[in-house]
Amino acid sequence: MELKGSLGGSKVFELLQGLSVFSFSGRLTISDSRGPQAVVVLAQGKPCAALLGHLQGEEALLACFFWYEGTFAFETLAPEGLNCQQAGKLPPSFNLATFALNAVYIADELEKRRPLVPADDDVVRLQAPFAGEDPFDCGLREVYEALEKGGAVTVRELEQALPLAPIKIRLALAYLVEKGVIPRSGVTWAPTSSGKIKKAWARLASSFGGGVRVFLVVPAVTDKEQAARQLSQWLQEKLEAPPWLSLPKSGPCFVRFRPEGGGVLTVCVMSADELQSLPEFVAFASAYDVIVCAAGLATSKEDYQKVAGVPIIGVSGVEEFAAHFFETLASVGK
Repeated sequence: MELKGSLGGSKVFELLQGLSVFSFSGRLTISDSRGPQAVVVLAQGKPCAALLGHLQGEEALLACFFWYEGTFAFETLAPEGLNCQQAGKLPPSFNLATFALNAVYIADELEKRRPLVPADDDVVRLQAPFAGEDPFDCGLREVYEALEKGGAVTVRELEQALPLAPIKIRLALAYLVEKGVIPRSGVTWAPTSSGKIKKAWARLASSFGGGVRVFLVVPAVTDKEQAARQLSQWLQEKLEAPPWLSLPKSGPCFVRFRPEGGGVLTVCVMSADELQSLPEFVAFASAYDVIVCAAGLATSKEDYQKVAGVPIIGVSGVEEFAAHFFETLASVGK
């Protein structure tokens, strides 16, 4: 069997989740409208290998994860006909939901630093030593050592030389600019505002350092899509920006905005049932700015207090949260 189609408004994450629901085995080819092509091998619905140019495994999957314009073709194969030990194999412990949470986190951190990211043809070089940690696990050390060894190079040359997804390389460069390790003058993140709601967003984004990340916990899996759609519709009207909306049947739903005034807003929606089966929940939730618990949860919001340093807010429902979105988050702004 062969499936073909256009990515259209769908996301690679939704496509992979859809194939996993039916436990399909085979080869998925994803072609971006700009030219690049990625191949993902699935065994009984689980991605087991990925290739994209010189990138392999999770780096290849991350590089195509946010494609939304292009085509896809899936060819089913018998499990015994697959070669998941080929180049680009993913670790046996690979979990798509966990991968998606991490991918969106990296994208959010990059968006917060968008003005600091050099252009493709910009020449970058080191102007100061750096011995700090990599807070985003984005290959910071590899990027730094490549610049230390090779001297001044363009961003494009770095992407061609390093076995890292471009989104990671750009985040690493932006962070090194932020720390004064790479020179880049005259760029700062400064939100603009016009109108009552846009001013509220500018204030909120500023208080959270340019990006606001919300982890919304709903009672059941069946509540996720409706909750994500409600927030998406309300915020789209108020922010006057199109959403990046991902609504897979299983795993996290995402609502992301890049408002015209600057910054990034991400809401990750998961059910309490799913979180109980996700061991990494505490680690990922701690990367969010606030956890919002909708009423009706079998688990009380106090049970999530083990997530150190993350404010917990209880709301009576998603509608209430949407109606008072800015006021609710402003109460926990930094």
